[in-house]
Amino acid sequence: MRVTAGVAALFLVSVAPVWAQAPASGPEPAAAGTPEGAKAVVDGLVPYLGRAAFDTGIVKVEPDPAGYRLAIDAQPAIDKVKPAGTEFRISPYSIVISRRDDGNWNYYTDSKLDMAMKVTVAGRTQETTYDIGPQRFKGVFSPEVASLLSGSGTVEGLTMRSLQDTGDVSATMGPMSFDITGTPVAAGMLDFAMKQTGSGFTESVALKEEPGMPPGGIRFDVKSGTLDATTSAKALRSRAIADLYSFFISHPEYFTAPGTPDQPKLAGSQADLKGKLRAALPLWDKLHSGYTLAGISVDSQYAKATMDRLTVSLSTDGVAKAGTLRYAFGFDGLGVTSAAIPAWAATLMPKSMALNMRVDNLDLQTPAEIALADLDVGRPEPLSADAQTRIGVSFTDNPPRFVLEPSSLKAADLQLDMAGSFAASNGKPAATVDITATGFDTAIATLQTAAQTQPEINQVIGGLSMAKGFGKQLPDGRIQWVVDAASDGSVKVNGFQVKGPEPVVAPDPGDGGMSDDMPMDDAPADQAPTDDNAVPDAPPQQ
Repeated sequence: MRVTAGVAALFLVSVAPVWAQAPASGPEPAAAGTPEGAKAVVDGLVPYLGRAAFDTGIVKVEPDPAGYRLAIDAQPAIDKVKPAGTEFRISPYSIVISRRDDGNWNYYTDSKLDMAMKVTVAGRTQETTYDIGPQRFKGVFSPEVASLLSGSGTVEGLTMRSLQDTGDVSATMGPMSFDITGTPVAAGMLDFAMKQTGSGFTESVALKEEPGMPPGGIRFDVKSGTLDATTSAKALRSRAIADLYSFFISHPEYFTAPGTPDQPKLAGSQADLKGKLRAALPLWDKLHSGYTLAGISVDSQYAKATMDRLTVSLSTDGVAKAGTLRYAFGFDGLGVTSAAIPAWAATLMPKSMALNMRVDNLDLQTPAEIALADLDVGRPEPLSADAQTRIGVSFTDNPPRFVLEPSSLKAADLQLDMAGSFAASNGKPAATVDITATGFDTAIATLQTAAQTQPEINQVIGGLSMAKGFGKQLPDGRIQWVVDAASDGSVKVNGFQVKGPEPVVAPDPGDGGMSDDMPMDDAPADQAPTDDNAVPDAPPQQ
């Protein structure tokens, strides 16, 4: 039954720690549960959790004045299987659910989750504890799309500590919160969004002195003021993904070793597996995830670093014929203080960075189609050698294109801006990168002043001067380098060749192929190995 089966996915959402704007206390008012209703909920959960979860008492469903209470207590089962010399403790967890008039389900939890583990290996002991919560979450779940339509919750805090013979690690997180929204857009699909916030993160690491380590060991402390994270998906195939998960829970033979008695069952379920895999594709139309940390500091006995902000984001299309993937990484306000860093180097230390990359023409659909058509789980190798070869050829014949979108690196005296692209044709890569520098002369002048008392800096000045010589002076004073690396191995900077093409090898008369060791005697003179392959003694004058 789709309604009760959907409760299982709701359960899966619940067992992860959650955080968001404070929900109203207590579950939504609902009719009290009944034993018959509790049995129906169990029947809906079995395809997603397996019958053993209920037979062993790990999960229980009981009537509750506000609907049904799902109680999870894994401790008895863990006690039966934990290895000798290991201690593990996890607190019980519970969720209250109730069916709504519209067919969806209310969801509420107000639990604290504690875990502790102690392991002794080779005479060394490690103890780890986690205290999470109290955590409260309230939301509405839709069985039709197997996802939350709305939800909000909080976690009052998180504490972790790991004690071991070699040192201690501890971490804390202050109040956390999150909001979830889901909007159905088609049968079994929805647009999903989640926003998370947190504050007061700290981590302390203290490693004891051991052979090969610095005197006194190593210690450092990490702090972050705030965390903001977002995740969103367009046209997420949530229902099909949940059905695929249920398929694997219901077919444990897919997790057994070849040759076991369960293997013959594979052939009977293969068509169903392929159907569910196809239904789940392309997984989503667009997926985005990103986070921002602010007010970061790292303090150790060797250095102290601070950063105003750190951001990371990733977005990708689903499995498509010409998909796109984007990645961005950046930081602002970086400052480093260390006795190991000379004062003159401070003007060249990056203070901010913005790195933006993109992959275009990413064809994952063709390999997926080849794999699904060829897949035979009854074979020792489910994917044939021919299919694996054709998948490789699909990337060679239709390669993705890598793009360095406008990016920058800024220091006190110097700023570098860059953009470019990389592509491969028939396995031969080619790239173009455009780099411009602002403040190049200022950076050199600062170093020249420092070199008056520290002559070793002249080596750095010489390297920068050589780089400037290869550059092109722009009207606004910036220095530009356009680097072209061709598929024949040649490299040009601002049109001036600094490396010639790779030598062309002659066919091997013995096998009709090409030899990597034999020069091509009949090759044109301009393709033979020459001194042109070396970096020129002097750059062009521009």
